[in-house]
This record gives sequence, structure tokens and C-alpha cells, in this order.
Amino acid sequence: MGDEEGDRRDDAAVTSAVFDALKFDPDRVSVSFDATSTEVEPESLLQRRYTLTHNDVTRNLTLTVGTTFNDEQTSVWYTRLLRDEVLAEWREDGLHVFCQVSANEAWWIRWAAPFRAVVFRQKLPLVLDTLRYAERELLATYPELFDSPVYVNFGEASGPGDKEYWGDLRTAGSEETKSKRVVCADGAGLDPRIADNVRQTIKGPRGSGVIDIGGVVLEKMLAERVPPCSTLRRPLTSFASVDECLRDFVNHERSGVPRGAGTNTTDGFDLGRMHRLLKDFGDPHVAYTTVHVSGTKGKGTTLSVLASVLRSAGKRVGTYKSPHVYTVAERIRSSDEDASTEVLNLLNGVETEIKAAQKREDGQLSYFEVLTALAFAYFKKAKVDLALVEVGLGGSRDATNVLRPENLEAAVITHIGEEHLAALGGSIDTIVDAKAGIAHEGRPVFYAPNADDKITQMLRRALKQRGANIIDTVSADVRLFGYRVSTFGPSQEVDIDISVDGVLEARLEGVVIPLVGPHQRENVDLAVRVLWWLRGQGKIDVSLEDIRTGLESTRSPGNFEMFDVDGMSVIADGAHTKASAEMLVKTLGEIFPRRKVVFVVGMADDKDHKGFLEELYKSNPLAVICTQMQVAGGSSRTTPAKDLATALQGGHQNYDPPPEIVAEFDEALEVALAGAKDDPDAVVVVTGSLYTFRAMRNILEAQ
Repeated sequence: MGDEEGDRRDDAAVTSAVFDALKFDPDRVSVSFDATSTEVEPESLLQRRYTLTHNDVTRNLTLTVGTTFNDEQTSVWYTRLLRDEVLAEWREDGLHVFCQVSANEAWWIRWAAPFRAVVFRQKLPLVLDTLRYAERELLATYPELFDSPVYVNFGEASGPGDKEYWGDLRTAGSEETKSKRVVCADGAGLDPRIADNVRQTIKGPRGSGVIDIGGVVLEKMLAERVPPCSTLRRPLTSFASVDECLRDFVNHERSGVPRGAGTNTTDGFDLGRMHRLLKDFGDPHVAYTTVHVSGTKGKGTTLSVLASVLRSAGKRVGTYKSPHVYTVAERIRSSDEDASTEVLNLLNGVETEIKAAQKREDGQLSYFEVLTALAFAYFKKAKVDLALVEVGLGGSRDATNVLRPENLEAAVITHIGEEHLAALGGSIDTIVDAKAGIAHEGRPVFYAPNADDKITQMLRRALKQRGANIIDTVSADVRLFGYRVSTFGPSQEVDIDISVDGVLEARLEGVVIPLVGPHQRENVDLAVRVLWWLRGQGKIDVSLEDIRTGLESTRSPGNFEMFDVDGMSVIADGAHTKASAEMLVKTLGEIFPRRKVVFVVGMADDKDHKGFLEELYKSNPLAVICTQMQVAGGSSRTTPAKDLATALQGGHQNYDPPPEIVAEFDEALEVALAGAKDDPDAVVVVTGSLYTFRAMRNILEAQ
């Protein structure tokens, strides 16, 4: 045996002895998160750092996770003498692991340093396993982190050593990837405690890097595989989590709308904020044409009729409505299909842009603005033929009022009344002006005549001032033929005559519409006029049969829905204004002319409580029970039951029977059902708000 071969064997024996002495034991792993960190929700992944030490005497492996490195863990005298330390941190391009050998404290440690470096290389896979184990909850929450590249930096106290690319976090350290480890061209690693601001580990633009393998340059396009680590976020997995994701944004549906917010004054909402957000999204709203719907009542139903008919004609239609009755997923739809998954994926993709916009806008970006931008972006992605967009508040300063004239197919204004007075300027004049604000010069606009002709004339003047093209050449005479009441709920049978310039062009007879009441006939009239005009202009291809099919399949949640509860009829209707209460009473008179009514009423605090209740009392009710419920998931806009009942005090009318007060909604419903059982012809009506309607549905579904 030659001397050289003997030396190699001696070296191998020493190395084996060191391996045995420094053998890692997984049972001796201790993991702790410092006070600045949590296991699942770091404020920023770029502030996630790891300190790992191995004690030669106790053989314990200690890992601390924090926003800074744990200097106490690495500076105690006996750990300085008897430890190997591994530090790791996230950077923009991946996870960087730093292996540091302490070799200056004693001659015998210096002698062992080369072997300890070998130990690092041989045992680092277990270190990576320890890190993956410690961060198992983080990785389960953000599985995309498994695709992050891992860079291992080998160094000594006397200076830096090599830096190697070890693959992605999913496989780094495995035997299968051992042969693929390569030395990086840009040189050695640095102790991150003194190099937080050093140049990017990968040269060039973020996501593209150069790795030198024996003189061969290998381009790695990492950006296509893994997002920058600074964009860490929890992926949304259900549409219910959208509300959670947007919880930090201003929610006026829950807190109430500020005074003057819907007016063209300095108090009005800043539409520039919405334009900037849409620009962040690539201005998706210019990729298709839109029918924009405003008004006080009837917006949702008119939009639903338009959508149903267009779907029957084979059109791909995007709809944006508010508020929702059951879940936020109702607001954004395409061809009436559940778009939850697509919108979730979209939100997951733009969450970083949204948060950046919120910071830019000093925290003033609203829940409604974000949802509106998401809807517009989704419609572009879904390649809709036409979008139908409902105004949230007023019109002029609403977040939806960002359409360009060339993208506005038509503006539609339904019945106008006194609602949101404070937010819209305090008078019917300012309300009309706000509603008319969705009209554009030269673009077609349709409106529903108001019972008060003064309001109609005010609206026409406002539209003419804007140079809008008022379309009044088309009429649709919708006549009631009769009502049907079945297990599916009430419906009305109507005949419809469609005329242009006074000349009858088409007639539909015996159309059974699952929408009831005189106000719904007005909504159908308006929708048919819009459809027929667009058809005549060659904008859409819609047949009479499409109109019939669409009308008969229209659904409008929250509008006079009937339920059977223990053999008793219960009607739920989202009426919440004086005018809508009047229509509710008229509808009850048309369908149930001889039946007594027990009302259960809950309302938001910014409504006309007295006016609403006065209209209900015109039906000579059997009872009126005042209750309360959450509004948009909160209590800030809730009207206490006692306050609602006392709204009638001080009037000249004698309200008989006087309103009852039952604060808890479920108890109020029980009281109403018990009271109605005393009269075989009685019917229970739950009304005052869509949120009251929702509360009732939740109770029924729970049963």
C-alpha cells in the first residue's frame, strides 16, 4: 500500500469519526417562533429568518424563526466553541441558506474545520428537512413556496466560500437532486447579518439569473416558476373569503354612506380613485360594451330581465349587481353561471396590485370599488358580449360611472324616489341630478316614467343638459291578464304590445312572469323597450320567442318570494322605501285581496321609517311587529326595534293595532306565525330590507 493511499484511508477514518460524533438526531430538534413571528401569517416573507445551531456536546438541534437572526443563540460562549450554525433568509429570488463553520476559537476546532465543512454538506439535507418541518403550516398555506429556489452558501469565519444552487425547496437536499447542484457564477455567500443590502444574488432583472457550470452559461427563467417572495399571500379558497380579504377596505354598506358622497361636489366620491385602480388592472372596462342601470327602485329587476332575455338569445352576458342577498358571489356573474372560482383566481392574481393601490390612496379605497374593478376585469376575461352593470348609489359619483361614451351601449334609469337623501344632496332635485349622471352626450338613454310627473320632467331636463339621446320612440304596453299562485310562488300573466313611433310592431300574449305587482310590469316595460330598440339598431339579435322565454325564466331574489312554513304562507320582500312599501301593499291587494297581513319589519337606520310604516298601515294589517337585524354583517346601521316602532309617534293618524316590539328577529317571526294562526286567511310578510329577507331565509334554511 502506498503512502498516498494510506493517507486517503486515514482521512476517511477521521471523517467517519467526525460524522459519528456530529450525527444529527431528529428527536433532538427544537423549534421556536420568536415574539415577532407567527407560524402562518408573516407580515412579509422577506422578514422571515432562521437561526439553526447544533451543539456538539448535547447533540441538540435548535431552530429559531423570527424577523431577525437570534444572536443570543449563536453568541453564548459554549455555543461559540461547540457549534455549527446555519442561518437562512428569504430574498426576492428564493431561500438563501448560510453555513458558517466556527474555526478560530481553538486549535482542535481549527483542525476539524475541513471535516466539519464536509459534515455541513453531507448533513445539510437534514437541516432542510428540519426547516420544512418547522414551516409545515406556512408551506401548507402557501404551497407555491415549494417552487422557490434554494441557494446554499458555505463560509468560514476567515472568509466566504462557495455558493451553490440546490434546486427548489420541494426537492432541495434529496439524493435525486444531488447531482444537479451547481456553483453560482456570482461568487461566494455572505453572512446575512452584515449583508442585508447586498446586491441581488441573481444578476440582472429579478427572475432571470446566470449560473456558471464549468464555463457553460445556463439561463434560468425563474420568474415563470415562482412569484417574487415579497408577494406572499394566503390563496383564497372560497368566495366567502373575499369579504375576509377585503375587510380592511372602507365598507359603506356596513358603516353608512357619508353625507353628500353621491353628489357632484367636493363631498362626492373621488372617481379618480376608481380610474386609477382600473388602470392598475389594464382598463378592462373598455374591452366590451355596457348597459348601465341607475334609479331608486327596480334597478335589480330590470337588469335581471335584460340578462334573462339576452341569455335566452344565446348571448354571453356579464352582470354586476348590489347588494347581494345571500353571498357576495351573486354580484358578479356571467350568463348566470357561478363565477366564484374564476373571480377568486382573478383576485388571487391581483391582490398585490389592490393592496398597493390601497396604500397609494391612503386607505380610502372602498370594498365596493374593489368589487367593481374585479367585475370589470372578470367580464373582460370571460369575453362577454355585453355587460349589464347596476349602479350602487346615485349615479354621478358611483364607482361604476367610469364608462367611456363609446363603451356605453345604453343608460337606463328606473323609477326615482327619495332615498339616500343625505348622501345624494338632500332633495329630489339633487337625487334626479345624481341618477341622470350616468348619461353621456350623444348616447342613448331610457327612463321609466314616474307617478309624479314633476320628477319625470326634472329628469328629462337633466338628461337634455347632458346632451343624452333620450329614446322615447319605443313603447311596450304591459297589461295584466291575471295572477297565478302555485307551490313555486306567485306569478302574473300579461300581454305585451310593442310599438315604434306609435305603430304596433309585435305582440306577446299570455306571458307568465314570476315577478308580481304593478311596479314589476313597469320594470318589464322598460326592459322590453331597451331590448327592442337595441334589436332595431342591429346591436343584438333577439326574437319574440327569446323575449317570452327570458321573461318567463327571470328570477329576482328578494322580491315577493313566497314560502310555506308549517302550512302557513310567508312572503319575504326586500322593500325598504316609502314608494316600495306602497307597491308592496298594492301587490298584496292584487294577489290576496281578502287576506289579512301580519308584517315583520326590520330596517336600516338611514331609511324613511315613518313613511314606510305608514304605507304598511294602509293595508289594515292584523299586526305590525318591529324587529332588528344586522346590516351588511354589522350593527352600525341597525335600527333598534324600539326606535323603529316609535317613528310613528307624533302623527295625526291612529295606528291600530299599535306596532309591537320584538327585538330578536327569530322571536319576531315566531310571534308573527303564532298571531297569524288565529286567522285562517292571514299571511305573514317579512319586509323592510334585503337584510331582513336574508335573516328570514337563514332561519328557514337552518330548520
